[in-house]
Amino acid sequence: MIIVYGEDGRIEQTISTYPAEHPEFLASLGVRFFKVEEIPRDVHSHYHVAMRKVRGEDRHEPELAKRPACGAKVAVSGRTISLSRIPAGSTVTATLDGVTVPVTDRKIEVDEPGAIKITITPPWPFVEAVHDLEIE
Repeated sequence: MIIVYGEDGRIEQTISTYPAEHPEFLASLGVRFFKVEEIPRDVHSHYHVAMRKVRGEDRHEPELAKRPACGAKVAVSGRTISLSRIPAGSTVTATLDGVTVPVTDRKIEVDEPGAIKITITPPWPFVEAVHDLEIE
């Protein structure tokens, strides 16, 4: 199996079956890729390609690595939602009654009870965090 990745480590494509000469073809095009024995089911959403130093050598090899968790925290107190530990450069949105709005503050005051979804989209390579909350 082959993993094709970009300069920033994003997995662009996975190839499960291919002709024997395909790796040489990719190399001739200058495509970044490496072979793996198994491709995780959630490879596109929860993994990236990291460069690992080869022990005792002056070179690096690509390897699959878990993307780091966002780490943001969401706390509810009454009808106030507090956000903390949001990585710099993140986009935060709140969806209430089917309407999505950007969040620019670290606290959200909700007028009415109900379900609300907070989505924190951090910069690459952090994994997006989604918090489904019920406000009383």
